[in-house]
Amino acid sequence: MPRRRPTDRQRGFIGFHFREGYRGRSAPQFRESPIVTLLVTGVLLQTVQLGGVFFGLGLGHGVPAGLSALIMSACPLIVAAVAVPMFAERLTGRQWAGLALGLAGVVVCVSGNVSGGGASGAGYAYTGLALAGLAAGTLYQKRFGGTVDLRTGTAVQLLGATVTTFPLAMAHGGLRMPLSAAALGSLAWLAVVNSIGALILLFALLRRGTGGAATSLLYLVPPVTAVLAVPVLGQDLTGSVVLGMAISGAGVLLVLLRVRRRA
Repeated sequence: MPRRRPTDRQRGFIGFHFREGYRGRSAPQFRESPIVTLLVTGVLLQTVQLGGVFFGLGLGHGVPAGLSALIMSACPLIVAAVAVPMFAERLTGRQWAGLALGLAGVVVCVSGNVSGGGASGAGYAYTGLALAGLAAGTLYQKRFGGTVDLRTGTAVQLLGATVTTFPLAMAHGGLRMPLSAAALGSLAWLAVVNSIGALILLFALLRRGTGGAATSLLYLVPPVTAVLAVPVLGQDLTGSVVLGMAISGAGVLLVLLRVRRRA
């Protein structure tokens, strides 16, 4: 029998129900959260920030670890200064004082390890690039990544960082590393704690407060690192480290206590 073509009325009926059925479907998350935004954030916070720090410390450029930590600790003030006009964030005088006090604590903490006479200009350039990547990535995440699921977003960000970091690793020593307990432990720490855990915590804090308040916790990194170096590396705990930790802790407390009262 010859096949009958659908009439105009039948075609309209089918088309109507197809459109309604499509509209009723739950859209996947990435229709609302562009992948490009996540990739950009991953490149800024992973490749640019961490890559810049490691390039500045190594590869013959020799920026001292203490000086590198001091440079990176300028991030909370930069983020706060930019976030005020960009996001209309409001910081009280007490919070600004806390940010300044936190930076002062870092200066005291690393005062014995900031001599940079042997460091090259390239080392400082890489460290400055890392600071720019951290600040820009934080602001970009605050602006565009606030509604993304933290697990999904972090996975996509790591994908973007992997694609951009791989050629850099191949060009500077390759992927071979000693299969020792110390090397594998360091790799696990950098991958799980630095690249995943720390950034998920940062993103969660950015959702709950201002950019300056979230990044103010970075002031605690140098003193806590110095304390951990006592049992891990056998280094001495100096008075400047203890004093710097107290000052930085007081500064962070000034920032975060005010945020909690306003929340």
